[in-house]
Amino acid sequence: MKISYYKSASVRFLVLVVSIIPFSFPLTASQSSVPAYSNQTALLAPSAEYFAVSKVEPKVFSPDETDLSFSRVKITVDNPNYSEISSAIYNIDGESIKDSLPRETETVLYWDGKDRDGNIVSSGVYFYQIEADGKIFSGSVVVAR
Repeated sequence: MKISYYKSASVRFLVLVVSIIPFSFPLTASQSSVPAYSNQTALLAPSAEYFAVSKVEPKVFSPDETDLSFSRVKITVDNPNYSEISSAIYNIDGESIKDSLPRETETVLYWDGKDRDGNIVSSGVYFYQIEADGKIFSGSVVVAR
C-alpha cells in the first residue's frame, strides 16, 4: 500500500494506492484542512504473515516517571494467527523478574518496571523474551531511576 499527498493550488489530495494481487487501484480523497506539505510519500508495511516483535519503545525508561510514554516499555507484536504469547523479563544475572507481561491491546504488551511482587526494580539492564508460534524474540531495555 502506498499513500501519497499532493498539493494543487488550494486543493490538497491524498492518494492511496492499494495492491491486491494481481490488481492495483488508486483511491483519491481531497481535504482542505490537510497540512500544507507537498509531495510527501509514505510506504506502509504489508500485513505480517508470521509472529514477530515489530517495535520496542522506549529502550530506556524510568518507572518513577508520571508520563506513561517514559514510565514503561511497550512491546508491539505482529500476531496474525492470534497465537498464544508467553513473555518474561530477566535481570542481568538471568534471573526471572516477571512473567506474563500485561497487554495494553491485542498487539501491545508492556512492562512497567516492576517485579512479580509489584516492586519497582533497580536501575540496570533487563532482558525481555517474547515467544509465540515456536519463535523466541529477545532484546534488552534499560531502567534508569
